[in-house]
Amino acid sequence: MTENELSIEILSLSLRCQQGVASEEDRARLEYLLRESEEARLVYSGVALDTVTLAEVANKNSLVLPNENPTDDEIGTLAPAGMETELRPVRKGSWQFLLALAALVLIASWSVAMFQTKETVTVADRQARPLARIVHLEDVQWNSGAVEFAEWSAVNSGDSLQIESGMLELVVDDVIQVVIQGPANFELVSAEKALAHSGKLVARIGEEGIGFEIETPHAHVVDQGTAFSISVSPEAQTDVVVYEGIVDLSARDDSLPDSSQPPIFRRLQSGEGMRVDSQGELNRITSVGPRDFLPPLRLGREAVRPSRLIASVTDNVSSLETSKYYRIVGEGFAEDCVSYVDRLHQWNGIDGRGIPGFLHGADYVMTFNDDKVLDDLQIAIEVTQPVAMYVLWDDRIEVPEWLSKDFLDTGWDIGLDEGYNDRVPDVSRKTELGAGKSVDFVFSIWKQEVRHASTVLLGSVQQARIDEAPREVSQSMYSIVVAPLRGFRGNKAN
Repeated sequence: MTENELSIEILSLSLRCQQGVASEEDRARLEYLLRESEEARLVYSGVALDTVTLAEVANKNSLVLPNENPTDDEIGTLAPAGMETELRPVRKGSWQFLLALAALVLIASWSVAMFQTKETVTVADRQARPLARIVHLEDVQWNSGAVEFAEWSAVNSGDSLQIESGMLELVVDDVIQVVIQGPANFELVSAEKALAHSGKLVARIGEEGIGFEIETPHAHVVDQGTAFSISVSPEAQTDVVVYEGIVDLSARDDSLPDSSQPPIFRRLQSGEGMRVDSQGELNRITSVGPRDFLPPLRLGREAVRPSRLIASVTDNVSSLETSKYYRIVGEGFAEDCVSYVDRLHQWNGIDGRGIPGFLHGADYVMTFNDDKVLDDLQIAIEVTQPVAMYVLWDDRIEVPEWLSKDFLDTGWDIGLDEGYNDRVPDVSRKTELGAGKSVDFVFSIWKQEVRHASTVLLGSVQQARIDEAPREVSQSMYSIVVAPLRGFRGNKAN
């Protein structure tokens, strides 16, 4: 798909969603594009900002067209060949009007670029745009005495967003998306820097935003093209976890006991997290859940709940050896859910019937797929009540003693959709949506009934250490799923 084709499809799907006429297939397609393509996410953000700019222009009755009083023929030249120029009348000022107007102008500009004609439609020059906009507010309570911003308000250099509770979403310079949860104090300095004085945030930054820095009372966080989350307790520490890409983390000079020593620097990659305390020391974060961090950004802001069943996940790997974390997802196990913190693989039903019903909506732990080469790993899962604990085991690997001793093979299977081959990356192979689609490998589902709140120890995948690089090994790490303990019976149908 070309850049122009992608832009037109994103715009068309967005328009149908906003008008309330999108089908389930339309919504699934839009969500898939935004999840899989950084370019699609940037186009989507641009559509939102251009729509707001059009709203401002429309309210001022200052829309500029090639002719102040265009004829029907002139209006027709704004649409690509084959596009109907007769539009249903909609109320001026409504979202339908704004998006229809945005669609007309934006498709026209892309069409003109494609065919290299001389006609253009200028609504607002990029330089005239504000530095950022608040594109969504959710149950926001502003701090007493703080400046209050409305949805779609412009945010410029020096503006401070101080919220007591709720969440807001900010888009900076079309390429940086930030969601902030109160209580929080966030200050935008420029298109290259922001100050996070307190609170939680999650950010997704496109290629053009690489180098964007977020400074906290304890640390400097510099993006290298990524998605990451930050939690700031101003008197204690700054916690940083990386969902995708790379972040450079260092302690602030003034937080170090000895200011003559250079600050400790750490480059964090997908699936890694570190804490910088008030003394400038860095320590590993072992597990990540929505109580402590905002989840990765997704279309629709689907509910992400803290786990009621899993209190913590730890292991025996020294914090000096790794910065990896385990991500705990409450009630999140479902078709096409992401499998690992360091891969974009997904869990799927092995056929059209989907994932087994007893796993649907369960809590689960996203493990680290690179750990598949270790022979001495121990993972400790602390549960808060009686649970059924499931281990999803790669059928390509011999079953170890710890698994066969403490768990029972249920006879059910689940599929892993890798989307590409780790050893020979193939960008043309994408993960697919839906049960039984694009299943690359089959995993057996093993179960243990844990009859009271306790800690369960799990072992390693390998019986002997593998010295090959993890991405060279055609096997996968196990995953852990936890559900309330109920009656369980039956085997899968043949």
